[in-house]
Amino acid sequence: MADHPPERAIIQTEQVFTRKPVSESLLQPIAGALNLLQLQLAPPIEFFANGSYRTAVGRNRVETFRFPANGYIWKVTLFSGEAGLSGTTEVDCLLYTSPGGVGASIFTTTPKADSSAA
Repeated sequence: MADHPPERAIIQTEQVFTRKPVSESLLQPIAGALNLLQLQLAPPIEFFANGSYRTAVGRNRVETFRFPANGYIWKVTLFSGEAGLSGTTEVDCLLYTSPGGVGASIFTTTPKADSSAA
């Protein structure tokens, strides 16, 4: 079963006139409008990885967040607030398609911030 394409269709008075049979001409604009609302007007979920990430060499710091439903990642921003002494901060988002499986990165190139970038 395929999704009805989201559209911004205007429903005309004649389509909802009393005693007129309901037809595809009414249900298709309703389906398109509802799909548009579900895809574009859902409230965003913001996830922040804030805090200090000072660790020993070779040790990873991990913050996890599980999205409550399927969604889209529109933007990822990485910045360093203070200049460090050495090292590079790298961020990666992994997509797990099965329980207990191996995660695959969603990035073609992972975002990195050099220690001198403040």
